[in-house]
Amino acid sequence: MRHLVPHPGALLALLGLLAACAGGLPPTHYYVLRPPPELPVNAPGVATEDGLAVGVEAFAVDPPYDQDRIVYRRGRESPEVGFYSYHRWASPPGRLVSTALAVGLRGTPGIVAIEPATSTGDYSARLLGRVIYLEEVDSQGTQEARIALELELRNRDGQTLWSATVRGSASGEAANGGEIAMLLREAFDHALETARQGLAAALGP
Repeated sequence: MRHLVPHPGALLALLGLLAACAGGLPPTHYYVLRPPPELPVNAPGVATEDGLAVGVEAFAVDPPYDQDRIVYRRGRESPEVGFYSYHRWASPPGRLVSTALAVGLRGTPGIVAIEPATSTGDYSARLLGRVIYLEEVDSQGTQEARIALELELRNRDGQTLWSATVRGSASGEAANGGEIAMLLREAFDHALETARQGLAAALGP
């Protein structure tokens, strides 16, 4: 007889229901993909012979990932998705991912300054993006975190300097929402490194 192993999301939901029945709700936990950005070393909006000053726009996000609840799926091919009610992103995913990418791309060859785009920034290029998916997938008894981003760098005239779809993944046995968030962060870091290499190749000498 086959023994069914409950998905971590279902277990967390059950624990939440039991806690509610006992007279209280579990605390909600919030996560980021990277620490908050520090002030840029170079003044934004100032291009030099060494490279571009880039403003990173808030990304578009495909549903069902366009909400703060972390999404999980029972297998890559499963049409069913679930949501962690008490494990959430600390800000809307489009802003969360774009801000983390802006921080992670600092120091990329060809870019002298990069930051989340502001209304007052006078940038020599803008990085646009779309979150195709950002989720945890139950895979053969382990959890797989995965992310896919569609990216495009445009100059002031709207010309495309670089574009790519980057992906990242990470697998492990995650016992709680915090460990799942760490797997998602590791998956993001893999996608970030692919983006960094692509930009460096396109913009570098």
